[in-house]
Amino acid sequence: MATITVARHELSVSARETVIEAMCRFDPRPAVRWGDLLYSLARHDRAVYITAPDRVLRPREVAPHAVPPADVLEMPWRAQPDEAVSCLAQAGYLSGESALLRRDDAHNTYLDTGRFFEAVTVLKPFMAVTVTYGNDVVVADEIQIRAGTYVTGSTGLVRRTVHRIGYMNGYPVDPPGFGVSRVRAECGTCCGRWRAKDGSWWFRPERARDTPWTYTDARGHRGGTIACPTPQCAGRVGFRIF
Repeated sequence: MATITVARHELSVSARETVIEAMCRFDPRPAVRWGDLLYSLARHDRAVYITAPDRVLRPREVAPHAVPPADVLEMPWRAQPDEAVSCLAQAGYLSGESALLRRDDAHNTYLDTGRFFEAVTVLKPFMAVTVTYGNDVVVADEIQIRAGTYVTGSTGLVRRTVHRIGYMNGYPVDPPGFGVSRVRAECGTCCGRWRAKDGSWWFRPERARDTPWTYTDARGHRGGTIACPTPQCAGRVGFRIF
């Protein structure tokens, strides 16, 4: 379970930990090569060429300022992920623009920052060949990309951090992860139960005998719990975000 922060001015769940938990449903091994491709595309000291898996790329075919052969695709230098996806889609390797499976921000949920899951479906396998230029043209690496869907899990609002990349042989119909837009509070002493949703701190009772309360007025934050808001109850209230 992801860590829940119960503090004087914060009630949230770790977006990073929910990403890691959600991405466990995917295979990380083939996804490593997709991550290698994105890393190579972002570098300024090498060029990346896309070929068929069994195509042997010779250094003379990608000499400086030379036009590569018709069956070789030159990727943009220092490409951002969306540029790379667009270029590969136009060449017929991908199904189209990356699909944003889920975007959660901290305004409408209990996440501590924004959360993103994006999927890219590779229609046919290909080889990404990285080339460096110096005194000679050197083929630095060959990255084999399998057909299937690659899902990237990241967090952040202004600047995003990628935490996991996963692979599956198909397309994920349902977004991974969970909504984290609801929170349940329960007292272990008086058995009072309350719920809040959509990032709100206003807790409504599940039973008529319990009274509503707001987290703004909570007291006694300790060990992930608060003092029970019910008068004359000395119990502690714990939280579950889902």
